[in-house]
Amino acid sequence: MTWWRRICEAFLDDISRNGLLIEVPSGGYSFVHLTFQEYLAARHVSVSPGLVTSLADSVGDPWWQETILLYAAAGDASPIVRACLDSGTIPALTLAFDCSEASTEIDPDLRQRLDLERRRAFEPDCSAEHRRLIAGVTASRLTRQTLTTAAGTRICTSPVPAELYWLFLADTQAPRPDSPCDPHSGQPATGTWGAEAQAFVRWLNSI
Repeated sequence: MTWWRRICEAFLDDISRNGLLIEVPSGGYSFVHLTFQEYLAARHVSVSPGLVTSLADSVGDPWWQETILLYAAAGDASPIVRACLDSGTIPALTLAFDCSEASTEIDPDLRQRLDLERRRAFEPDCSAEHRRLIAGVTASRLTRQTLTTAAGTRICTSPVPAELYWLFLADTQAPRPDSPCDPHSGQPATGTWGAEAQAFVRWLNSI
């Protein structure tokens, strides 16, 4: 036991000096960067399939988001995507689309269901509730790509896509921009007047 304890103490001392762990005032250890903890948790789930249910049950908890994405990149995220679809909230559906991009092992039927959820928002008979849900998902994924100015303001590095602006037009009946706004073009929204740009931001904040 003494021999084993010396090995453990030497290991803890080594990884502490290497900056992986730090000793906390209580006498225990903590990861310097949360990413290490999230990665190890994801790896643990990947070799313990029964724990995937725990991740699926946590799709609404932001604390588990990065762990779920790390797991999805290396495992079958089908149970997680299914739980996200069943939840039907903006954060959960955003996570579902992220997992779909990260994972190669998702059930094809779930991928199709995700695609249908998105495409339904652009159909004439779509409910305002579902349209705003997909708008929230699109905006959530878009606004993660930001740069911070010296003044602390965050600026999105990507332009507003036409699909998001089209959802705004459909939801509010705002005046159309001078340029065509095709939600399936994959292009940014252009031709917007200042007053409509401000109305768009107010609408986005309400979502």
